[in-house]
Amino acid sequence: MDPAGERRRTLPFVTIFLALANVGVFVWQIAAGADPMQPTPQWMMAHGGNFGPLTLGGEQWRLFTSMFLHYGVIHIGMNMIGLIDGGRHVERMYGRAGFAALYLVSGLAASLASSLRATAVVSAGASGAIFGVFGAFGAFLFLHRDRLDRALVSKQSRGLLIFLAYNIYFGLTAQGIDLVAHLGGLAAGFVTGIALELGTSEDPSTARRSLLVAVLGVALVAGGAYLVPKPHSELAELDEIESKVLHRWQEVAGQYDAGKVTDAQLADVIDKELLPPWRQLRHGYEMNIKGEPRRLVLEYATAREEGWEGMARTLRAGDQAGFQQALARFKEGDAAIERMKQQK
Repeated sequence: MDPAGERRRTLPFVTIFLALANVGVFVWQIAAGADPMQPTPQWMMAHGGNFGPLTLGGEQWRLFTSMFLHYGVIHIGMNMIGLIDGGRHVERMYGRAGFAALYLVSGLAASLASSLRATAVVSAGASGAIFGVFGAFGAFLFLHRDRLDRALVSKQSRGLLIFLAYNIYFGLTAQGIDLVAHLGGLAAGFVTGIALELGTSEDPSTARRSLLVAVLGVALVAGGAYLVPKPHSELAELDEIESKVLHRWQEVAGQYDAGKVTDAQLADVIDKELLPPWRQLRHGYEMNIKGEPRRLVLEYATAREEGWEGMARTLRAGDQAGFQQALARFKEGDAAIERMKQQK
């Protein structure tokens, strides 16, 4: 007996829709300025990527949006192969509503698992949800192991298991692979598959059961996202310091240009409010930034710091020419930022 074979042999519309949605979002990424081969983590974070301190710090919507963002053509290509290959079988097993429920719950659970890590990683991609599809496939085989046609199971599972084994091996041996999200999605998919199928015998999962599982699954993930403590991230703290310092600088510089702040007052703000946290920021960059961007990041932070120091000194001395030189040094930080963008 073949429970899967008794399901309606229709096109996997949910799988097709999800694949088109992922590709559509990727096209939007490129149109919005993302690098098609390797978008930067900064771009991904600014456009809905999953970054633990932000996601668990009040922006839980990132659990969902990050499921549709991808780090380049190769990333989305591999994920869509897995989605289409696995989804067309698993959608037939669980029905359209059931497949949509398990994809959503697995993807959100994978995002939550990823966000719990105390790292500076900005995660994105459909792979967590796709691993959930694999988990649900395993749940179906487990529940119907006594009634399935062995030859058909072998045919359907071969490609999925190879893809699953390859991704787990790759996640263990390569850098930059979010294995935590993969395993979280796999476990969530298995549990969701059990919830959808247990007790249904050979009958397809009903739309009512699928809706109930989806609501409960989303509620559990959302509840977890609101209750777990916000992970610590040194880089997130550095970004917060930079945002506050630059905002204060723009504010006081505008007041100075409008004649509302004197030279001495501007110098005091620079010395007392801007330089102490900025020096802390530069030290943090020295300790935490790794790899090729390190030189340009430190060049940027140093130019800002030395520019402010020069401006405060020349403001108190009434040295207008020196002030302009210090301002020029400050603006060299902008040039370092532009060079960083050109390297992305």
